[in-house]
Amino acid sequence: MVEPTIARLKAAGRDVTVYTATKSLHGFYWGRDVGGAQVGRDAKSSEELAEEAGARTHILNFFTKQFGRTAVEAAAITEAK
Repeated sequence: MVEPTIARLKAAGRDVTVYTATKSLHGFYWGRDVGGAQVGRDAKSSEELAEEAGARTHILNFFTKQFGRTAVEAAAITEAK
């Protein structure tokens, strides 16, 4: 469902980064070792924990990039749209 949107953004020359977790359930449920999606499952695997860490890194990088811009950079991006 998301792939056509990603393709359009890339075709439009937008900076697109996609992070896909393959070992984790839908949603990470950070901060929960039990309960929610973990009910009836063993503790999170090292692969799941690594994916959560990777996702956090990508999220923080995105916010740092988007909100760390100067007003001049932000204005230039808005004008380019």
